[in-house]
Amino acid sequence: MKEFISMWKYKSMFMLLLISILFYAAVHLPFEFGLIVFDIKSFQPVNAIPVIIGLFFGPAGVLGVGIGSFFVSIYGGLSVITPFIMLGNMLMALLAFRMWDKLLLKSDLDLVIPKSGKKIVIVNLLLIVIISSMVKSLVIGCGYILTSSEVFYRRAIPLFINDTIGGFLLSVFFIFIFLKRFRMWEMIWSDLMKPGDMQVDSRIGANVAIYSILVFFLISLFLSYFGLNIFVIISGTLAILGIFTGLLWKGKTD
Repeated sequence: MKEFISMWKYKSMFMLLLISILFYAAVHLPFEFGLIVFDIKSFQPVNAIPVIIGLFFGPAGVLGVGIGSFFVSIYGGLSVITPFIMLGNMLMALLAFRMWDKLLLKSDLDLVIPKSGKKIVIVNLLLIVIISSMVKSLVIGCGYILTSSEVFYRRAIPLFINDTIGGFLLSVFFIFIFLKRFRMWEMIWSDLMKPGDMQVDSRIGANVAIYSILVFFLISLFLSYFGLNIFVIISGTLAILGIFTGLLWKGKTD
């Protein structure tokens, strides 16, 4: 993906990478240390913070989420599930910024609100959060199957619900409260990179990624209900392949 290579030409993107790491760690570590306890039937909205970091900081945010997730895992205790948590969080951030203008909003890479009504932006945010939350729960759920005797749907469904609700609430809050401030402070990734350094996504590729997520997530839930774990793993693998196939599918300049 072009942005992950070209971003290193910009000092500002490197700064966004550092900010992403610090932001992710600063939000999560108090919960890891037990300094903040927020548990309403295991609802943890901070787990959906990768959506915000991905939307605002783009490729720098994706890498920052991965590194930040690793640092948080060090304090919480590294385990065999750690790589799956890192991958799930990174994909959540990745899809947030790559799919932003591939759903209801037919704009450029800008996080534009003026070009679209607020209602459309809110619905677009909800769809983005649902898609990215499915990916995260699919990856982490498969991770638990591979590393323990956990049942996929018992892990994936609560995680999906948590991240969907938390991600939607957080994204609406940050978009409408902090977007103008972040833009004024030159902290929005798409404002910092030149168009030629950003990949033009294909609509077909975006559809391949989206339908891979929707179809294989639902198939995985169905298969796991009957205890067919090996097929859940196959389904999850096909979903990841479909996602990257779609995201790497280059489009034509409009």
